[in-house]
Amino acid sequence: MAWSAPKTFAYKETLSSSDMNTYVSDDLTYLYDLISNNDSYCAMAYSAVAQTNLTDNLYTKVVLGTEDYDPNSNFATSTYTVPATGKYTALGQVYFKNCVANKRYVAAIYVDGTVYITNHGNNGGYAGYFSVPVSDILDLTAGQTVELYARSNSGDNTVDIEIGRNTFLAVKKWLGV
Repeated sequence: MAWSAPKTFAYKETLSSSDMNTYVSDDLTYLYDLISNNDSYCAMAYSAVAQTNLTDNLYTKVVLGTEDYDPNSNFATSTYTVPATGKYTALGQVYFKNCVANKRYVAAIYVDGTVYITNHGNNGGYAGYFSVPVSDILDLTAGQTVELYARSNSGDNTVDIEIGRNTFLAVKKWLGV
């Protein structure tokens, strides 16, 4: 008896022990594969160097030089390459430094080199450091790429991206989807 879908048992349904063992074994094998294979569909990387190449009002790819978790090497050159088709959560954050007060700062997730989602933040009267998070649920196909970009609308080219774990991109495939 091959596994095809989770078995729903009817009230007072009678099964042979052989059938029951098959259902339980098949279901456990499916769940194990689902859980264990999903670990290879995730990664997280963060900034390893201060990035000083932001140009006012232009999107710039964020350099993510340190991988925190990447079991299948899907993250390379600041780009996550999707290993399997499905739904993914992408979560990123850009930690800006040398911010100009009362200006707008943007974090963006790109898919295949195109803006997918952005989040804009205004730092009010605060000058210095400012974080902008961005996240979304993505329907992705194997081979597509996901990247983190930043933009400063500060009126000058002095805003930078700070080094460390505050600037990151994490991508994770949903279980079974």
